[in-house]
Amino acid sequence: MEEIDYKAKDYAEDMIEYIGDKRIEDIKGKIYFIPPNPDKGFNFGYSIFIPEGCQTNTTLLFHATNTGGCGVVDGKLARNKPAYTLEEGEEAAKLESCYPYEAFWSGFDLKMPVITPIIPRIYGYYTHALGSMVFNNDVSVLREYNNRRPEDAKLTEEQIIEVQEKCYDIPSQVINMVKDARDMLVGLDINVDEKVIMEGYSAGSMFSNYFTALHPEMVKACISGGTLGLSIMPLEKLDGEELKFPLGIADVPYFDLDEFKKIPQFYYTGDEDYNDPAEINEEAKKRGEFTPKHPDCYSTKETKIIHEILGDNIQIRFDNCQRIYQQLGINAFFQKFPGNHKSIIQQKDSNGYQLVHEKIKKFIIQVLQKEKEISEDTFTIS
Repeated sequence: MEEIDYKAKDYAEDMIEYIGDKRIEDIKGKIYFIPPNPDKGFNFGYSIFIPEGCQTNTTLLFHATNTGGCGVVDGKLARNKPAYTLEEGEEAAKLESCYPYEAFWSGFDLKMPVITPIIPRIYGYYTHALGSMVFNNDVSVLREYNNRRPEDAKLTEEQIIEVQEKCYDIPSQVINMVKDARDMLVGLDINVDEKVIMEGYSAGSMFSNYFTALHPEMVKACISGGTLGLSIMPLEKLDGEELKFPLGIADVPYFDLDEFKKIPQFYYTGDEDYNDPAEINEEAKKRGEFTPKHPDCYSTKETKIIHEILGDNIQIRFDNCQRIYQQLGINAFFQKFPGNHKSIIQQKDSNGYQLVHEKIKKFIIQVLQKEKEISEDTFTIS
């Protein structure tokens, strides 16, 4: 186990500012890096952030990894360079796990530990969004991508098989990480509940939402930001169309709607956000086809269902998801903040408080106080 002292300002480079430079200097604690342990059921490692003054009896915050698929250059995340191998993807995920993302801010403010799985995302395999290919352990897209890459960027067949083997059943690996983390924290005199609070942004928002649907027994609450209007529909069919994971639960064994409905959930996006992972290829759009621009995110069939059934843009999908969740009686709150995918976490109110962060903190506090319902009336920052 590797241990490092943590000061957020040391990791703030290339990071969207949350509250300000002075605030970045405030976040201190320790990060522990736990290596992979296949014998315990996880093929990738994870990190634990322990803020200064951490509570000794608390809840574990789970931050879903989201590197954006970037690689690493000179020991830093390189936004314009994809990770092609598992090793590079793991290095990028480890670096990302140090940045002061939303769970760090909340963990520090509320004195709660934060776990981040160091799961790699490589070019062509979108583990961080937990899409259908990852869910079904299908690596065929990597073989297809090999035909599009420069010669020196190709994966060998052995490397593709390694991806398939190590990325098998990532949700179960996450469960095993959490169990291991609980034991590790006990050794630091920190006791955490069996259930975690899931948090993620962008691709991580989808992972948080999908994991909550797959394993509600592990989740106390779910926070999904920049959801892109693509939260799972807890339905087998919608408008006569079968919805397989992650669009729906037609092929999810033992889905428990009653348990999913009970979990407090907070979904937010930007009211100007159109950063769409289900975007259609421009040439295909002209032909009236649904070939995805990002085939590692969704297949052509999934893209067609998304646009025809769920909505042809993020704003419509977000509204439709809210409507369906409300109709099903799911304990979820939806909010649009001013701005787009990159700017919403910078928005402040008239008092200078960062809107998203303050709302998330209030949500977590209410969950920990075991409020049964979240509504517009009770879920408002004064």
